[in-house]
Amino acid sequence: MIVNQNILEIEFNKFVNFIQLKTGEVFSTFKESKYFINEEGYKDDIYKDARKALAYGNWKKEDIGTGKIQQKVNAAIKVTAKYKDGLLVSWQKRDAFSKMTISEELESTFGIVN
Repeated sequence: MIVNQNILEIEFNKFVNFIQLKTGEVFSTFKESKYFINEEGYKDDIYKDARKALAYGNWKKEDIGTGKIQQKVNAAIKVTAKYKDGLLVSWQKRDAFSKMTISEELESTFGIVN
């Protein structure tokens, strides 16, 4: 895909103006933007909380098929429910995964490090 620099510049200027109208701030970076910290900053928390719930470093080959891995994956998926109305993963998909039968085939798809 070829990016049209003129269109990119026009759209970026619209974006910068939007941020300024919303917050009064002059946009410099996403990391420093109060607007993005407020609107999107929760995603860093989701990442950290989901990684903690996943506890991937503690998985063992002998856990495959016991339901332990599926339980950890399910807990990581459910972390998203407490942020921004849980819109990152639809509740139907979260519920469908949590109701899946424990299986060695499913758990082995997640990969084991240890």
